[in-house]
Amino acid sequence: MQIKADAPKETSAQLKHLNGGHMNQQKKHIQILNIAGLLSGLVAVVSIIIVGDTYGVPGTSAYQTYESFNRIMAVLILLESCAIAAFYMQRQHLMGTVEKILLSATFVAWLGMAVGTAAEFWLFSDQPYGANNMRSFAFSTFSVSSLIVGLSLLILGLRYIRNSQFPRYYVVFFLLYLPLDIVLFFSGQSIFLTSALFSILITTFTLISYLPYTRKNQNVA
Repeated sequence: MQIKADAPKETSAQLKHLNGGHMNQQKKHIQILNIAGLLSGLVAVVSIIIVGDTYGVPGTSAYQTYESFNRIMAVLILLESCAIAAFYMQRQHLMGTVEKILLSATFVAWLGMAVGTAAEFWLFSDQPYGANNMRSFAFSTFSVSSLIVGLSLLILGLRYIRNSQFPRYYVVFFLLYLPLDIVLFFSGQSIFLTSALFSILITTFTLISYLPYTRKNQNVA
């Protein structure tokens, strides 16, 4: 009888140990994703500031700089998606169905921006602008994906603004992502700046907030 009484205690202790190990692994993964998202966002902002407006038509020296810049940005946008993944992982036990769908749509569309940029400047860079070709399709992929990201974040921002977990200054950029994207696009500025700034913001918030969140869950365990 004593053995039977002790068995549940051992099982409970093992479960706590496994849960603690799982949380530590998850924390490491979130930190790695956050660092990748933060650094890529910072590098993107610096690159945008240094390169500036270098647009040119294919075949010109200005275009060579523009092409190299966009090729680098394709990689950086891909890495910036780590910020969305980290945010999702942190909140996955707190989210409802709608939030999961919106964040998943944001992540997939973010990848679409990277794919569209990479396709345009790595695969179809020699094709002319303004023609019905694969370059135009790649640019459309980027544009539609960027719109989906902006709309998803706007809806999330409207939901988060009623949530006391998020500071108002943090929610504001969810709401401003799409308007800022539109302003930059029509003013001829790099809309890569919007995703870079958002990546920096969301990773900073996650890094700051995740430590007490993790400690709280460890104490409960």
